Amino acid sequence: MDFFENQWSTYKTIVQHDFMHHRALVGAVEQVLKHYFNSAPAGHRPHFVDLGCGDADPLAAVLRDLPLGSLLGMDQASSVLPLAAKALGEVAYPCDWIQADLLEWATAPAAEAAPATNPVDIIYSSFAIHHLDGENQEAFLAGARKKISPSGIFLWADIFREPGETVDAFRHRYTQRMTNHWGGALEPQQLAHACFHVSNFDLPADREAIGTTARIQGWTLSWNWAGPDKAEAMAVLTPA
Repeated sequence: MDFFENQWSTYKTIVQHDFMHHRALVGAVEQVLKHYFNSAPAGHRPHFVDLGCGDADPLAAVLRDLPLGSLLGMDQASSVLPLAAKALGEVAYPCDWIQADLLEWATAPAAEAAPATNPVDIIYSSFAIHHLDGENQEAFLAGARKKISPSGIFLWADIFREPGETVDAFRHRYTQRMTNHWGGALEPQQLAHACFHVSNFDLPADREAIGTTARIQGWTLSWNWAGPDKAEAMAVLTPA
């Protein structure tokens, strides 16, 4: 996780300048959660899991006022977990912040899961699952489907390929966008590192193909939000 631990300032600059449309994304998340709570039974306090939570910014502002039963945030980069706890601050529900791998969490047998993760009512993941290859993305969807409650929701915010677009074509298109529009805010070395990360580690799912995969694994998938660059988007998945 060198991008997050060694180049944290790069990522924060990207978020602060809204290069990946985090503001619009969080607004969309807020609307989905508002609808979820409006439709839930009175007194429902869901268990929320944030996979790849980072420092919980800018989502913390939304989470802070939710009537949750619990919150579990996990990330592979342990150094960001205290930042996430600080960003959220004092809340009325119990919180746990743990270093963990999202695929291992999803595929772990129920008997090995921490009590706070079972059952799960809301799963949220932002710009993390695209680091898994296609086979592991399918394994993640299969595992997460077994962990979520029958009335639960999974909010998957990430970068996605256009239908039929290859990974190499996406990487080229995305790094061209970065080079053309992000250089004014990032130092040359920061921009080079970020482009290297995308070119070597990002494996975004094909929007059409992942919809089929999700259905096979027992999900109903709908696209709730998409950014203007045909990359960032959010799918809302519910148990079929």
